[in-house]
Amino acid sequence: MDIRNLSICLLICFINTVQFKISKADVCQICICSIQEDATIFVDCHKTKFSSINIIRFGLISVEYNRTLAAFDLSENNVTYLPPDMFESSQRLRLINLSNNLLQEIHGNVFKNLKGLEILNLSNNKIKTLDSAILPSLKSLDLSNNSISDLDFQFHKAYPKLTELNLSYNKLDDSINGTLTLLRQLKHLDLSHNNFSLLDNEDFNVLTNLISLNLSHNSIKFLTKQKFPESLIVLNVGFNCLSTFPATNLSKMKILNIEFNQISEMPTITNNELCDMKFLNISGNKLVNWPNLKAENLQILDLSYNKFSSIPVTLNKENYPTLENLIFDGNLITRIEFPSLLNLHSLIMRNMTYVESIDRNSFEKLSTSAEKDCLNLTLTDNKKLRYLDAKAFDGLNLCMLNLKNNQFTYFNPMLSKSGFMRTKFGVDLEGNPLHCNCSLQWMIDDLVPWLYLINPDLLNNLRCMTPDSVKGKRMVHWYMWKEQVLCNNTRLYSSRMTAETLQVLSRNNPITLQTSNGMLIVLVLAVITLLVLVVVGIIYAKKISLRRSRMNRRF
Repeated sequence: MDIRNLSICLLICFINTVQFKISKADVCQICICSIQEDATIFVDCHKTKFSSINIIRFGLISVEYNRTLAAFDLSENNVTYLPPDMFESSQRLRLINLSNNLLQEIHGNVFKNLKGLEILNLSNNKIKTLDSAILPSLKSLDLSNNSISDLDFQFHKAYPKLTELNLSYNKLDDSINGTLTLLRQLKHLDLSHNNFSLLDNEDFNVLTNLISLNLSHNSIKFLTKQKFPESLIVLNVGFNCLSTFPATNLSKMKILNIEFNQISEMPTITNNELCDMKFLNISGNKLVNWPNLKAENLQILDLSYNKFSSIPVTLNKENYPTLENLIFDGNLITRIEFPSLLNLHSLIMRNMTYVESIDRNSFEKLSTSAEKDCLNLTLTDNKKLRYLDAKAFDGLNLCMLNLKNNQFTYFNPMLSKSGFMRTKFGVDLEGNPLHCNCSLQWMIDDLVPWLYLINPDLLNNLRCMTPDSVKGKRMVHWYMWKEQVLCNNTRLYSSRMTAETLQVLSRNNPITLQTSNGMLIVLVLAVITLLVLVVVGIIYAKKISLRRSRMNRRF
């Protein structure tokens, strides 16, 4: 190598060295660096448009403060590759967030020296395979929203202290059965949105510390006499293909979600089996009957979108003494009637295709519990519901009454003297096709001022649908009017004409007059008449002028 080439090489090395030293200082100008009380450093490079090239260029793999780096956030960038020695000197790192990048694979050496790492987030990348590095202190691993289809059979050895594992939204299937059984410290496991169809009952029974398990949105057809660990509190198997209820080892469970499966019948369950259950969601199944189950601590029960033709008699306060919220949407009932006494704080009944009326006795056996002093009642989006008995809510202490988007055209004036207008937070009647004639004048006189005072938002879309003279008009428009506007047809017509005139004038379109044969005849006759009058006038004027000239010649 000649002197000239040697000089060029030395110059390039010098420039790179200077640039690298400057880059180390520039990291905290682009990212947010904060020093904690224990003198460790948190580096936040979230949404800074970093790429793999930037990582090397800015010296993130060897900056001096790496020895005190405790948390590193590189999420939501364009990183496709991690250098094997990226965290070589960062032995105090406890948290790494690499979510929402473009990573496809990660070499095990990247994390090999991170013996104290506790939280690793690799979600929302394009990872297909994971080269498991041994991370003896790792407690939380998030691999959700990737393209992982298989797990290393030594997976459990890499993370002996793992308590939280999220593998949702991947491509895992039954081939991994048994891989997770040795993660004995696991407390929270999410396998939702994968391709499982059959799970071995031993997979979870041996996980004696497991608290929550999410298997929703798979293709699981049955759980083979699944014996869940007694430690399990939360189980979600919703949106699968189950035809039978998972009814073993439920005594300690508090939250069970089996929505949108193919369950048509509930099995025989002993009274102690659901003793700790607080939330049960069995919506979207094919249930016709509800068994005589006792759940002393159940607070929320969702039976919506099944095939109930009536409200089950087994829904009573003896079986469910602490029940607060009942959801009964989308069932096949034709009449709202509670056959048994039941205490509730919230009742929701929406999208009931066959219900046409709310009768006087619809809620007579419904009351509120001692702990809750009022009832939230929601009856919305029912396509045939058009009749409401004036005494339907007598005896109910209502917090909020929601009757939006039904087919009511009329409300009885006697409602103003019932529990209808004694609710704490108002009545929502928006989205109904109200026929605003004199029979609804009471709503302007009584209901509108009351709602304006306690909850004016409920007046935003309370509108008339018919007659045409007031179509689309908000009822609050007549707030404080002294006259009975809905009983005065002349005033309504005048209001309509004024509104339509203003609407026409507000448009910038030209007004065109269309002609007809009759109009043309009238115009022709008018022109002829005008011409005749002009000719007669001219002749008459000439005669007068001639007469005057003759008289002047005489003198």
